[in-house]
Amino acid sequence: DKALADLSARAPGSPAEIDGILLHAGRLMRDGKAAEAQAEYRRFLDGAPAGHPLRWAAREGLAFAIEAQGDLDGALAEFKAMAGEKGVFYRDMALWHQGRVLERQGKTPDALAVYREYIAEFPLSAPSLAQSEVRRRLEELDPTAVVDPAPDSPLQIMDGVP
Repeated sequence: DKALADLSARAPGSPAEIDGILLHAGRLMRDGKAAEAQAEYRRFLDGAPAGHPLRWAAREGLAFAIEAQGDLDGALAEFKAMAGEKGVFYRDMALWHQGRVLERQGKTPDALAVYREYIAEFPLSAPSLAQSEVRRRLEELDPTAVVDPAPDSPLQIMDGVP
């Protein structure tokens, strides 16, 4: 925390300081300070350029911070913004979170519609980030929607060429 404060004082508005804001927001969430984290995630989003590679992480963190404070409508709005259009990075996770929040709101038919949208874009027969969660929810809420077999192996994230 001291290092981040020093960075902010010495290089305000710098790319390093902007990234430090995101790190600080994550630490606040970990410490259960959702309202403070929300403010920091917004500060990051306000300061980071449009093409910043971690904007998606800040938007997800912002949605989690809003949700942690009980504002499910606000969290849902952030997850919808995060999902964007087909082909957007991390869209599968944003759709999963939308369905999950809709279920928390008691809007099961709306959640099912999102889960069906998920499997239309990310078939359950192919690996995707939220596949197991979506599959589990569909198996409980609408088993007829789960017609694709499970993939041969779970999704693996690799740091380099195998």
